[in-house]
Amino acid sequence: MVFVMGKGRSGTTMLQSILNAHPNIVGPPESRIIVFMYAKYGKVTQWTEKVLKAFCNELYDETRFFLLWNLNKEELLTDLISVKNSLTYDLIFKIIYCKMDPGKDIKLISDKNPIYYLFAPELNKIFPEAKYIHIVRDYRDNIVSHQRVLPGRNAAQLSYWWLKINMRLEAQKQNNPSNWIRIKYETLVTEPIKSVEEICRFIGMPFYESMVQEFSSKLAPAFYKNADRKSFTKFHSNVYNPINTKPIDQWKKVMSAEQVEAIEGISGEYGKQMYGYPITMPYKAPHRITMLKAKFTFALLTNTLRVIYRYHIIYIVGRAFARKFIHKENKITIK
Repeated sequence: MVFVMGKGRSGTTMLQSILNAHPNIVGPPESRIIVFMYAKYGKVTQWTEKVLKAFCNELYDETRFFLLWNLNKEELLTDLISVKNSLTYDLIFKIIYCKMDPGKDIKLISDKNPIYYLFAPELNKIFPEAKYIHIVRDYRDNIVSHQRVLPGRNAAQLSYWWLKINMRLEAQKQNNPSNWIRIKYETLVTEPIKSVEEICRFIGMPFYESMVQEFSSKLAPAFYKNADRKSFTKFHSNVYNPINTKPIDQWKKVMSAEQVEAIEGISGEYGKQMYGYPITMPYKAPHRITMLKAKFTFALLTNTLRVIYRYHIIYIVGRAFARKFIHKENKITIK
């Protein structure tokens, strides 16, 4: 297993798509099934047929998995039952991921989700042999990208989140630094072959130029299926295009001096010292009320997500809603 880690809008989907273009790597669209199911099934030692039926029914209540993966529930259950005496929590997910592209000679599985910054300890516990690719992007362009797809988001708040998420990831690296590599988004798009070669050496896989040149033509089926949906392409438009440097320094064209001054006051020193992103404005401390609001909302979101996944609240509360309003066509419940 290799996990692509990074703040949302940092190129995680593009990098996942590049890895998926490798003939021996499968990298499906993002889901939350590993952390979604962990609270209830992470400690199961006996995977009986009854447990597996319940597991499969609940698995398909994870919205992104249901909508984007298109795996047949009965076929998956049959496959799992056939090896039930050998199953472990980590092996179940390796089987599920490999079913996304059964025609490949799969030797490595890539997974990505922006919320994984919260769950690196759990991922390392489930997959102790896993490696991690941390992709980081200039905080100013990261904010521009966020505001493009979600207009109205507060720049100071987004800057603070960029800071805290990357600080969390850097702290996680200290536990097993040899299992982590850092890639800058700007280097990936300006020197894609060099960057992907470095990644392939790190994960122990041969490099193919087709990963860089043809990744947009080898996307996971979900990206083709949703190519005409505005709500989908709004978030993932770049995966349909060749790698290019157009997204670099967009902030210089759209941000006011006041905005730049505020967000550099929050993330500038860390961004410069840790990643080499230059500060362009004289330092000015952020407004106290703005920072308190940013800290409060980040803490609230982070703590809420951990509670939701750690105690399986998303299943208890969300299952009925998902079945009624999102999964209307999912009539198959295995009994």
